[in-house]
Amino acid sequence: MWVITHTLSGMALGALLYPLSLWLIVPAALLLHLILDLVPHWDYTRKPNRTRWASADVAVSVAALVLARGVAGIEWAVVIAGVVSALPDLDVLDTLWSGRRRPRVFPSHWRGFPHGSATPVPGIAIQFVVWVVSVAVLRVT
Repeated sequence: MWVITHTLSGMALGALLYPLSLWLIVPAALLLHLILDLVPHWDYTRKPNRTRWASADVAVSVAALVLARGVAGIEWAVVIAGVVSALPDLDVLDTLWSGRRRPRVFPSHWRGFPHGSATPVPGIAIQFVVWVVSVAVLRVT
């Protein structure tokens, strides 16, 4: 999944779990990342313009976090949940520059993990649905 997908879904989960302790929200956000990586989706990490895709993805994610806190006044715990859910994707940054795959730390990035995969159109559509649901949850909570 893209970083923005993990960011928005993490914030939505944080909003649903708020005001529980961060000791519960943080592991739940990491688990959400793992679960979403199981869902068939399209990733840009092995495409020719992967560095541009990643830069835009991270920029949009940072903007979403800043707007959520600065404009919408969303609680810090919710923003932290979005950051934590997106952080495991730092694990794959090396493929953006070298194209080589190195050992991974996060379980859903390990070779044997059944990481979901789809062609671009359905893979992006699935992520779009996650975005819409996540934003709806954030608006309602």
